[in-house]
Amino acid sequence: MEVHHHPHVEKKGFKEYFLEFLMIFLAVTMGFIAESIRETITENKTANDYARSLTQDLKKDTAQLNFEMHEISFVASRIDTFIDLVQTKKISELSGGTWYYYGRFGTRLLRFQSENATLQQLKSSGSLRYFKNYKIINALAQYDQAISNLTNFIYFEQSSFTGKLTETRNKLFIAYYLIPVMNLGITQQAVDSFKKQNFPLLDNSRNLIIEYANYCELKQNNDIYILGLEKNIFADATTLLSLLKEQYNIK
Repeated sequence: MEVHHHPHVEKKGFKEYFLEFLMIFLAVTMGFIAESIRETITENKTANDYARSLTQDLKKDTAQLNFEMHEISFVASRIDTFIDLVQTKKISELSGGTWYYYGRFGTRLLRFQSENATLQQLKSSGSLRYFKNYKIINALAQYDQAISNLTNFIYFEQSSFTGKLTETRNKLFIAYYLIPVMNLGITQQAVDSFKKQNFPLLDNSRNLIIEYANYCELKQNNDIYILGLEKNIFADATTLLSLLKEQYNIK
């Protein structure tokens, strides 16, 4: 009968096991490091893209705010004049054009709408985590809150008395005659000429024009409050712009 001999298996020493373990460990570690580097590069690129998109939105917002803050001040001074005229003059003492010109500012509504698509995307997608700079995250939160404060107030204003203001104006003035002065950029010469025109009022009741002036005063107070809110948004936008430009080297 043949006798089968088992093959001789050479046992590995400790050093060989250790080297195998070390090679596997290094391979896993290097893979982990490579993946981390890849994720970091991807996140930095994503943050950079968002920063540049935010910068464009903020530039549009600050330009619009500059325009609107100037117009609010312009309109407020003319509402002041209208209220003063209503209190000190009889309707018959002034030309219809004068009443039309100053009366039209009561319903001049300029309300800021933020270019906030990038900000909303950052919030909804959870992508704020790509910004590692706490100052930027904090500035974004402040800017978002400032916009929300303005949006909420405008909603309150529109739901409370804006409709009544327009309704009262339409009882006094014929909208057709207001067309030439709807553009605030018309020349002073054109304004002076318009004020001399003898446009008829729909209603010469002093009580009605006083009622309209009262609504105009409320609107003016709202405008002044809105001006303060817009100044806050502008300051927050400027701060955020500065941080983004510095962090991401944006021109």
